[in-house]
Amino acid sequence: MTSGGKKNITVAVRCRPFNESEKAKASTRVIKINGEKVIVHNPGNTAGTKEHVFTFDNNYFWDVKNEQIFKDIGTSAVTNVINGINSTLVIYGQKYSGKEFTFAGGHDEVGLVPLMCKELFRLIEESSSNVQFFVTVSYAEVYNDILHDLLNPSGQDLKVSKHAQLGVFVEGLSELVCFNGDDMQELFEQGNRVNKVLSNQEQNNDLRRGNLVFCIDIQKKDLSKPDQQGLKAKLTIVNLADSDHFPESLEKQQDSSSIEKSINTLTNVISTISESNRPNQVAYDQSKITNLLQ
Repeated sequence: MTSGGKKNITVAVRCRPFNESEKAKASTRVIKINGEKVIVHNPGNTAGTKEHVFTFDNNYFWDVKNEQIFKDIGTSAVTNVINGINSTLVIYGQKYSGKEFTFAGGHDEVGLVPLMCKELFRLIEESSSNVQFFVTVSYAEVYNDILHDLLNPSGQDLKVSKHAQLGVFVEGLSELVCFNGDDMQELFEQGNRVNKVLSNQEQNNDLRRGNLVFCIDIQKKDLSKPDQQGLKAKLTIVNLADSDHFPESLEKQQDSSSIEKSINTLTNVISTISESNRPNQVAYDQSKITNLLQ
């Protein structure tokens, strides 16, 4: 979603492939895609069971490459931020649905974050020599509504604050300068390694499921127009945690409850944004993740 342009929110759906258990059971696909429509049906029922049709902006089966998805929904977000328009990309799905693959990549396929980093600096390099850019990144995890700095492991339990001029910011969150796409990719991978270390500190490695927020801040100034104010914009890419529908332990119940609260709050915020032109009605302060994305 972007803070400018004709359309504030765009929704894309990506269908995962069968897992090994489903393959062993010779499961049948119940989803069809027809343009912007996703059709859920029962192929084994000849009695004319009603189909359920859902409409989204973009729909993909599992064989579509990350690069194609990036071209469809990622390039516009990068172009927007270069032009001073804030953009946010949120990735969400059930457990084992392929969020990490879409977000970071895997199996010799590049994820959306690395692709967007590369595109960002490609556009910067193609800009006029009179235009100066200053780019920084931050990478945070929100776990049980507690914010951790993934680029500085000592940055734990950070607070979200609001400044009259600066807007929303995180006290003590690292913001590191990037001069090229390789710098940004290295910081992204560094944050992912720290996140794995935090996960491994749990007694049950499968327990920790936090929201990951990778944020790129851009300042743009036309040196040929010194009297003209520069542009500032932010590109935020979020990998939302999945909730466990059947938590077995008390720890997992608490974890899932926190995740559900964050997701429900984010859902309410997005619904309010899409239905209203009055931003003062949006309850960003109901969770750390929505506060951070404000």
